[in-house]
Amino acid sequence: MFGKANWDQIKTDINMITKDIYNHIHDMPIDKTWQTFKNGVQATIDTNVPSKMIKKKHSVPWLNRKLRKMLKRKARLHKHARKTGSYKEYKQFQKDCKRQFRKAEWNYINDIINAGFEKNSSKPFRNYMKAKKQDNIGVAPLKSNGGQETNAEPRQKTLVTFNTQTSWKDKKPEIADRTN
Repeated sequence: MFGKANWDQIKTDINMITKDIYNHIHDMPIDKTWQTFKNGVQATIDTNVPSKMIKKKHSVPWLNRKLRKMLKRKARLHKHARKTGSYKEYKQFQKDCKRQFRKAEWNYINDIINAGFEKNSSKPFRNYMKAKKQDNIGVAPLKSNGGQETNAEPRQKTLVTFNTQTSWKDKKPEIADRTN
């Protein structure tokens, strides 16, 4: 978006900021000077550089117009059910939506598999399975005294106590005799 920025106005604003700082350089402490500069640059960027909110794409390939309409109707029914307190119609429609979504997903998967069989290729199915794969990244919770430690400080204490209990200084390593 910087390509569409109003560079002439940005230069003018930056010159005004520097003149203001230069005129008050002896009166202001360095922290105040830095804040003035930083806030001025941020303000000129906010006003002279266009920005756009980008929405993440969370749609699935089998979501069609019919299913989108069902989602909107389900939201309307939920809103109505909250107002009236009667959830019977909403619950039934929610079950129908879930059934239709599962049906659409399985139809999509079947179409992928059939297309792969026709082309004698497993690549479309492998791509689908790769997209569905979810790996846990990170450190699993540590077990300590029969419980799990998920917060940072107890985790660190657990690691330190574990390492000190099993360190080399407590136990002497057994070295195999290789002279024979």
